Amino acid sequence: MAVTYKCELKGRDKNGTTNQVMVFTAKTRILIIAAATTNTLTFKIKNVIIDDLSFEPVGSYYVGNLELALWKAARVAHKVIDTYTFGTDYPTLARESPKTRVDRDWVFYYDNSHLGSNESFNFEQI
Repeated sequence: MAVTYKCELKGRDKNGTTNQVMVFTAKTRILIIAAATTNTLTFKIKNVIIDDLSFEPVGSYYVGNLELALWKAARVAHKVIDTYTFGTDYPTLARESPKTRVDRDWVFYYDNSHLGSNESFNFEQI
């Protein structure tokens, strides 16, 4: 999944006033693995790649070392690897032999034991 995040970072000064410190855009690719259980689906994040980071200066704040910023962003993104995401544990009808097939725009969740010999639905042969 390709995701572009537009973010802003705010902080408080010694007077307690909230100030904008940074505005940045992160273009990422996130690999999510869908898996079927007999009653639910799970969606687990397996990898996050930051393809691009761009920063807008805010006041006197600016990013002087882009390589360090990219390294730090990758470390933050790495923390979500092996966590579960949207749709995990969504209940469904019980399946005897659950399978998933993931294409670019959808996830197909089916029971392999009920497909029979109709080859148009037999994804094991694809």
